[in-house]
Amino acid sequence: MSARAGDGAAAARGARLVCLDGLRGWAAVMVVLSHLWGQFARHLAPFYDQPLLRLVSDGHLAVLIFFVLSGVALSLRFVRRPQRVSLVGLVAARYVRLMVPVLATTLLVYLLIALRLAGSADAARAGNSAIFLGARHGQDTTLADALAFSFYSVFFDYDEGSTFNWSLWTMHIELLGSLLIFTLLFLFSRAHGLTRRHRMALAGALAFAFLLMQKQFGACFAAGYVLAELAHAAPAARTWLRWAPPALAAAAAAVAAWAGRRHDSSGALLAVGIVMAALFWPVARRFLASPVSAWLGRISFPLYLIHVPLIGAAGELYLALLNGGVAVQPATHATVVLAFCACLLSAALLMPLERLSMRLSTAAGTLRLARRRALPAPPRGE
Repeated sequence: MSARAGDGAAAARGARLVCLDGLRGWAAVMVVLSHLWGQFARHLAPFYDQPLLRLVSDGHLAVLIFFVLSGVALSLRFVRRPQRVSLVGLVAARYVRLMVPVLATTLLVYLLIALRLAGSADAARAGNSAIFLGARHGQDTTLADALAFSFYSVFFDYDEGSTFNWSLWTMHIELLGSLLIFTLLFLFSRAHGLTRRHRMALAGALAFAFLLMQKQFGACFAAGYVLAELAHAAPAARTWLRWAPPALAAAAAAVAAWAGRRHDSSGALLAVGIVMAALFWPVARRFLASPVSAWLGRISFPLYLIHVPLIGAAGELYLALLNGGVAVQPATHATVVLAFCACLLSAALLMPLERLSMRLSTAAGTLRLARRRALPAPPRGE
């Protein structure tokens, strides 16, 4: 391969990763809209209850996309260069990566609660929406509660009734899914003779088993590993991979029609198909690599973390508009627009924290590896 060809291949790989970041950004927007429209605006203004708007605000599908993307992102370094990995080091780094932004946004929620700006029963009644009650409504809340939630409960003992942020029900699943991927990487790194096809077959079988057990979240993470491998497949394989997204969408529709809610794995299939489209469809790649998509990708995690508290606080704005004589529908539209802009702005302002969490995560993993290497070798025979 010539140097120019090699540069082109590297650029293509980089572009695909930017596309995945862009997809993550739009998925975060879908989650914001699912709460802003689905839990507030559609109850008051028929405009927000149209089929197309329900589709682009499907928060459950967006979360499944997040889990597939996490599986891809956590696998990429190993897929590029298979190597021995430290399971404890990877888990420690992941915990820090998730915990630091969760801690910061939980402290912001604690401040809103202390200032009585997190939401109110009056706003909830006016907006016909429980999201305007705010987190921990009617509960005594201390700084110790916020710290215990951020360091432990949100990951290991999540309780919807005492949560500081309703969107954080995904954090314990994110940590468990990360552990699943890290366990695969650990086993693959120590199993001699496994080729890429062997690894994909094993991870694919695991994803299929999760689907049969109706464990969509686990299936999404395992499928993410397979997609990370496919992203580095030979160029000749990418032609047939372009047909996979519509095939998975058709399979999702068939499963939904046949099984309904009894055994619904359609969401996971559709989420995997959407991520494959981002990877292997040129038009989708170009759109998701655009500057707007890339910017949304950079702020996606802060946006996900901060949007529910801000929407809860926006209930006071809606109540003030109604009390000021504004009609219901104009007040609804104004609240939607202003709350959405506030979410984007706040997420952008939290970007220094996002970069800090990445650095601390890297340091946590490196520290664990350094300690492991520093341990003295055991005496012979032990």
